[in-house]
Amino acid sequence: MERFYAAYVGHSPVATDIKGHRFIVVSDDHSTLRVALDKIGATRVKEFKTRSIHNDIKLVKIAKKARANIVFAPAGTTFDEIVRTLESELPWAH
Repeated sequence: MERFYAAYVGHSPVATDIKGHRFIVVSDDHSTLRVALDKIGATRVKEFKTRSIHNDIKLVKIAKKARANIVFAPAGTTFDEIVRTLESELPWAH
């Protein structure tokens, strides 16, 4: 069984806006999100258990609820590094 984590406020996932794109950062490391809760604008990290993190209906539901895309945090990266990388790689969405 695999685990993944997403930042939440109450019962809602929190999306991060970058250049007009909305993303929910999902990590297999609880602390990646926990240490960035203030920056994300979230109050807690919610754990999900799944058979396969890359093929899970829970991810689809989270994305739909927040009207956002999912970004998997690479192992060993911080939330700030993920945001900086997306800012440098993404074009502006209008």
